[in-house]
Amino acid sequence: MYSILIIDDEPIVKIALRSILPWEEHGFFICGTASNGLEALSLIEKHHPDVIITDLKMPEMNGLELIRKMRENGIESKNLIISGYDEFDYARQAIALGVQNYLLKPFLPKDIKNELEKIIHELDSQRVLLQNMEMLENLAQSRNALMQETVLKDILEGSQ
Repeated sequence: MYSILIIDDEPIVKIALRSILPWEEHGFFICGTASNGLEALSLIEKHHPDVIITDLKMPEMNGLELIRKMRENGIESKNLIISGYDEFDYARQAIALGVQNYLLKPFLPKDIKNELEKIIHELDSQRVLLQNMEMLENLAQSRNALMQETVLKDILEGSQ
């Protein structure tokens, strides 16, 4: 199951996002909500969410500033921006920051669902890749240990 943090300064949007989908059925749980990027930073450091759904325009720290700050601090997550602003410059900045998508308000539940399905696919692929890398590393360590053991055995037995 993957964790989601919802960030929006409009309480009604946060409520709508919490209730728009049966999150657990889609492989997610909501680990928290925040009203701005500054408030969200402490939650992000505490919960390390897999996915962040954030509004663009918020007081104190907007969504782009939040994602930029996360990148500067080495915090990785999948990010989905929701906004009422259809301005190319915002979308361009979001793309430069590696945001998964930029949805315009109002959006339909299926829009969020479709984006989250893409994100789940990416997260699942990353997990499989990490597991495979760990297996290869463990295999290499085992092989090295076996080779060292063989060499030591040969030395002790006088084969070398």
